[in-house]
Amino acid sequence: MEQALEVYEIARKYDPTNKQLEEMAEKCAQDLLVNDKGYGKGAMPFGDLFMKGYGREEQNPLGLGGLAKAESDPKVAKWLKDDIMFRNQFDMLKQNPNMILQLMGTDPRWMEVFKILTGVDLGAFGEAKRAEQEENAKREAELKEKMEQQEREREEQRKRQEFESLPDDKK
Repeated sequence: MEQALEVYEIARKYDPTNKQLEEMAEKCAQDLLVNDKGYGKGAMPFGDLFMKGYGREEQNPLGLGGLAKAESDPKVAKWLKDDIMFRNQFDMLKQNPNMILQLMGTDPRWMEVFKILTGVDLGAFGEAKRAEQEENAKREAELKEKMEQQEREREEQRKRQEFESLPDDKK
């Protein structure tokens, strides 16, 4: 549940007006505080979001209706038809929603399924993070080069002053 809350909070930073994300984050936070399902803390990162009975099913993007929506998506339908392993994973996901995080880490197609279900493109977050890291690295390199240049200039100035302070016969 804590992982789910972290994912929703990250997503909310990029889409602060998304009411579904806000509701899902609030639900996760509530489930962390009051765990009336009997699950141990952290036992199910997404709780029972894929199962019936979570709020109003028609409004739950991660409910069984959402999985049916994902199945009807042309890309996902092709993956389900062409790849028996993907099909098996999808069927297991219906039984064990915990798998979504693990699956997203092993196969980029699951990031697409998550995007279809929630409207949140977690891949874009990774790209934005990488771009930010590259920009920071570039700035650090520029700053380092500037500092090294300043140090070289100071050293040259020190040597000039030292040379000028020598008696004329030692120059």
